[in-house]
Amino acid sequence: MSAASSLNIGILILNIIIGVYILVRSGRKLDRIFFGLFVVFSSGISFAILMLSLSPSLFWGRMINATAALTSGSLFLFAYSLKEKYRVSLNKKLFLGLLVLLVLNTILALSSLSVEGVEFSGGGVGPVRGPLYQLMQAFTITLALWGLVKIASFYRKSKGLDKLQLQYLGIGLGLFTLSGIFVSVVLPQFEIFRFRSLTSSFQILMTIPVTYAILRYRLFDIRIALQSGIAMLLIAATGPSMYFFILRIVELAAPERVNSLTPFVVAATVIVMFLAGIQAVRIFQRVTERFFFRGTYLYVETLRKITGVLNRATSVGDFGTKLTRTIAEIFKTKKAAFLLWDEKRNIFVPIYAQTLSDREILTFPRDHVLIQLMEKSDGPLLTEEMAERTPSVEQIENLKRSGLAICSPIRVRGKIEAFLCLGEKGSGDPYTTRDTSLLEAVSHESGVALENAKLYTSLDEKVRERTRSLREVQKQELEKARDVARLKDEFFFIATHELRTPATAIGGFLSLVSEAKEKFPRDIRENLDFMSQANDHLKQLINDLLEISREEAGNLVTKTEPHDFSPILAEVANEVLPMARERGIKLSADITVAPQILCDPGKLKEVLMNLVTNAIKYNRDKGTVSISAFRQPGEDSLIVEVRDTGYGIPEEVQKKIFQKFFRVGAKETQDVLGTGLGLFITRMLVEKMGGKIRFSSVKGEGSTFTFSLPLAQGKSKKDKLPK
Repeated sequence: MSAASSLNIGILILNIIIGVYILVRSGRKLDRIFFGLFVVFSSGISFAILMLSLSPSLFWGRMINATAALTSGSLFLFAYSLKEKYRVSLNKKLFLGLLVLLVLNTILALSSLSVEGVEFSGGGVGPVRGPLYQLMQAFTITLALWGLVKIASFYRKSKGLDKLQLQYLGIGLGLFTLSGIFVSVVLPQFEIFRFRSLTSSFQILMTIPVTYAILRYRLFDIRIALQSGIAMLLIAATGPSMYFFILRIVELAAPERVNSLTPFVVAATVIVMFLAGIQAVRIFQRVTERFFFRGTYLYVETLRKITGVLNRATSVGDFGTKLTRTIAEIFKTKKAAFLLWDEKRNIFVPIYAQTLSDREILTFPRDHVLIQLMEKSDGPLLTEEMAERTPSVEQIENLKRSGLAICSPIRVRGKIEAFLCLGEKGSGDPYTTRDTSLLEAVSHESGVALENAKLYTSLDEKVRERTRSLREVQKQELEKARDVARLKDEFFFIATHELRTPATAIGGFLSLVSEAKEKFPRDIRENLDFMSQANDHLKQLINDLLEISREEAGNLVTKTEPHDFSPILAEVANEVLPMARERGIKLSADITVAPQILCDPGKLKEVLMNLVTNAIKYNRDKGTVSISAFRQPGEDSLIVEVRDTGYGIPEEVQKKIFQKFFRVGAKETQDVLGTGLGLFITRMLVEKMGGKIRFSSVKGEGSTFTFSLPLAQGKSKKDKLPK
């Protein structure tokens, strides 16, 4: 095989690969499908001519005409399947008629009506023409030229990246089609066939511009496919290399066992490639991206990544910052900005700007030409396209001077609420239709995410505002409560002091009367006794209120010092004994032995007096009251119990028993005088002296109040009070 044939075969294979890649990456888009078919069918012409020159036969002679008919037909269909905004309407009947003629032309090309045989003539192998040969050739040429004319028409109407893509695509298609028509149609009319074999070589005229458009301008967005393809080829080359490397090591280490170890080497290579396959693909893709396709990305994975970023945004500021950073990282652009509509200022203001100076950061009113253009557009806009669509060149130039190349609007309920602007791509490539498609998809998802973020931000602001107002109200109410409490304490203190003086005077006069030598009638004596009891009750209430006021004001002082418990208990018992005897209540106290305790004697006496008098007042006639003191083993405190056989405390009110001004109010004890402050003061004093108090009660059986006070000598004293 000659060098020319080898070159032709190489060009043929390259074009078939390009055609197959375009078909694989077509995404069911007609323009890509028809162009891929054009490349494949044109490669079919070259293959048929090559086979005819190597092995002349009638079949290959007819295949040349059939593939030529399919090539011109696919070129024609490609021209009429380009983007909608460049598409020129064609009469449906005419279009269907041309399709029928195309199919008929292809079928007739394989019959004797087109080619009756092959012969050596004009320095090469040529066809023996059938009766319809010339007519079919004319129809094939007409479709091809028609398609080229339409592509040229679309080129004149296109803008930006589309114009650059169509420029190189049109050059390649024109050179290949016109050169092919010349050597395959025009020259054979003069019986010159020797140049027909150059048709395969002429495919290079199409391959070079198309390949450049793919690599430089991402024609049909197939660079990702090529990237993945190169990565897979590198992996495919790595597998055998690894196999031969491992096999060579085995040959050097154990040459006599090479044959037996070969299956294990194969298995090990397969396992390693399988386990490392996914990571290897990523590595090779990064390598091919760095050296061949800078700035590429995987569409689906990128969209999924951006969706995850949008879902995690919890505020408008967070949304704009994360989205802009992610998009800028994908396109490797240094400059980026996210602008949001400010309803208070009626302008779009930047929420996040990346590597933009204060002079470059712009604000936009709603009537700015950029906003107006985006309102009319369905997707992102390139700054180059903006300059062609509006006479307001100065405003667009300001945008260009900021280094921004593309802007993508974000709509909420059909209205632009924000937009994203990006600078030039880090790879130096212009933004492709694939890039704008990605930005458009991101804009649609961003609209929903932005609305959610605004709602979340609004709700968060309302919650914060409500929280602040509640805290302010709470602060004000707390101040009021403190003022009320202070006034109440002052009132209690002043009132009790003012009441104490007349109460003391009344008590003094009653004492003088009771000590007088004059004999009063019985009813007057009873009234004087009642007045004396009422005065004692009033003085007790005054003393209790004074003590509570001092405690709440922080002025209640207790001086805890070591003291014997027995004398204090004996003093209390002696004072309450007449009250107990009056009602026939038996009072017993175990005061034989007791250790020293840390206490304030006056406060401890008050505690015991409150508990014992309560046990007597709320007891049954002829009941019992017992007082005992003991130590629990291992504890450094004295336990004091006051037990009675009274009516007990109902379970439903036991939680309130230590509250201020609370009284049980039972039917049996409703006539007993009391202030409801005794137990509250008792607990307060016990805790002031470092102790604790508790109680247990069963209705109808009696109550037991127990309190503890710390010992003065700790654990050094082991004895216990006898019962």
